[in-house]
Amino acid sequence: MNQITYHTQTSLNLVGHFLVSMPQLENTIFSNTVIFICQHNEQGAMGVVVNKPALMQLEGLFDRTLVDNAAPLYLDHGVHFGGPVSSDHGFVLHSTERPWESSLTINSDVALNTSIDILHSIITGNQCPQQFLIALGCASWDSGQLENELSMNYWLVCPFVRRLLFTEPLENRYQLTFDHMGFDQHAMSSFVGHA
Repeated sequence: MNQITYHTQTSLNLVGHFLVSMPQLENTIFSNTVIFICQHNEQGAMGVVVNKPALMQLEGLFDRTLVDNAAPLYLDHGVHFGGPVSSDHGFVLHSTERPWESSLTINSDVALNTSIDILHSIITGNQCPQQFLIALGCASWDSGQLENELSMNYWLVCPFVRRLLFTEPLENRYQLTFDHMGFDQHAMSSFVGHA
């Protein structure tokens, strides 16, 4: 059995970019996925899938997390499948018009929060972010693993597009990454690495 070797490229930092799955990942859990990268360093990488539904509304998530005093404002807001890792944990990508305690700033437009406090704000409508995406689970890579997958053409790297994260319908997001970069997704089977 061959051992996988990860090649670490410390100069590569994809925080704030999208990963777009390539045909090599067809028939896997990551088929046709768009992942927003939140962390990337020598220890590995972490991101949230932003174009797959979790088949749950916000109301169901809040039932699970025992949030009381719910306002009806966002109860029918969809929850995303964020990835196969920590699938019982919520990850909130949100706009940055105000600072949030425990938020990790990704770029000037987006921050990541895993605190119950922001969920309380969203469900009650009390000073909640103007735009947000709530996901269950995330995707993660060990040190050098993502770099290795990029070298094997598993992913295409797309620059940040705010509307792709918060406003475009889920079913359009995969295609829109290719449109944004000017590529034909049907001709990508031998495309190398990143844009």
